[in-house]
Amino acid sequence: MKIPISLLFLFLSSTAVGQAVHFSGYPVDTIVITSSAGYYHFDKKGTTTGRTDTYTIAFDKKRSQYVASDYTSVKEKHTSRPETSTKKEKTIARYKGKLVPSALIDSLFRAVSSNEVVITFEKAGFDKQVFLLETQEKYIRKEARLHKKSWYFDLDYTTKEENEAIFDGCQNIDTFNLFLSAAFDTVGYPFVTDVWSNIHIDIKTTEKTTRLVGCYPNVFFQPWYNEDHQHSRLPDPILNLNINRYLLQLLPANFYLRHTLEFRRLTTDYIRWYLHRRGILYFFHN
Repeated sequence: MKIPISLLFLFLSSTAVGQAVHFSGYPVDTIVITSSAGYYHFDKKGTTTGRTDTYTIAFDKKRSQYVASDYTSVKEKHTSRPETSTKKEKTIARYKGKLVPSALIDSLFRAVSSNEVVITFEKAGFDKQVFLLETQEKYIRKEARLHKKSWYFDLDYTTKEENEAIFDGCQNIDTFNLFLSAAFDTVGYPFVTDVWSNIHIDIKTTEKTTRLVGCYPNVFFQPWYNEDHQHSRLPDPILNLNINRYLLQLLPANFYLRHTLEFRRLTTDYIRWYLHRRGILYFFHN
């Protein structure tokens, strides 16, 4: 018996919508994305301040769909001399109940399950026009100014032609690929004291919870680390730029640290690297 195409499409659509997405072979109940950043002030009171945002996506069995179930933002301040602690928590209610496409969640899971050995501009699928916009002269000058090197482009020290060669060179895809080949360290795990900045993805299935971490000082928060490691004492690195891409689509626009996942963050680090390569900055640090 032939099934009408319209009915077949309806069946496939309802099946895709009605089922929970699987991760590591098990259906996912909840995804909790947490961003946190703060620092120690080195003042007389021993002050530490920080902010943590938590965005929760859960599978709604009644609706047979994933929805945003909670979004909170917490600001904290602690001192050690004397010992004090303050905490301000805010719930952002307008996102509650918002539909989250299962296909997008599945794409994120595929990304965190796939390591990319080599990353290039072409392979990563970057938009060339966006790249050219993000590496314009004004951004190069801005980065030089932040490091007190704006005088380098003053015509008392250089020429218009030399400046143009530097600005044009920064927009070369081959040069950007050199940066990509050196930017991501998949050996070891970064440990930083007195300051922190990270994003956690907790994937909760019917059997277990897997935590993935992107953190400072890694460029573009890459690689991510799977803390559900079993074969080593350190978390397993996952190098895949699509993780950032899908998170950007999942997260609210005002989610804390969301900007660290944006392409502009990567091009900013690239410009610093490029200025160091050209001898304008004496160091490169993301």
